[in-house]
Amino acid sequence: MDSDNGVEGQRIASSMSDHVQLLLDLNQKNLDGQMDGTPMSEHQVAILKRALAAGGRVSRADYEQAWASYRQCIVDKGYAAPPVMKVGEFYQAQWSMASVEGQEAREEKLREDDMACGISEMLNVNEVYQRQHSNPNLYRNPSEGGGLPASQQSGEQS
Repeated sequence: MDSDNGVEGQRIASSMSDHVQLLLDLNQKNLDGQMDGTPMSEHQVAILKRALAAGGRVSRADYEQAWASYRQCIVDKGYAAPPVMKVGEFYQAQWSMASVEGQEAREEKLREDDMACGISEMLNVNEVYQRQHSNPNLYRNPSEGGGLPASQQSGEQS
């Protein structure tokens, strides 16, 4: 590791609780119009508030509920629920979109809807849950956290 880059030992928050509170604060700024973005759903906010009460830890049941809410959001937008694959302890949506000439607008709409559902229903819960398992000390450099980034847990190389 290159210790001259100024990142070694730096953390994104002092605790998991502080990190969860930051996510809730940013969402409130979104709701108040102080930031431009998609706010979290009431479901995701409730999960993060439960996590805050539990020392910043998202339960497995809440993690699974966030993913179920994301899939339902996709269904509510008129799509089939995306298949979900488990990689280690974590889930990943497995969209398969074969590009078809003349379908670019439809594919773009799907990407937009997927992003909106992910942000509103599960993105922050997913991030907290993955951090608590792979980087519970919240190091900016995940390799210091004692776990591998989710992308490497399936054997992928960065």
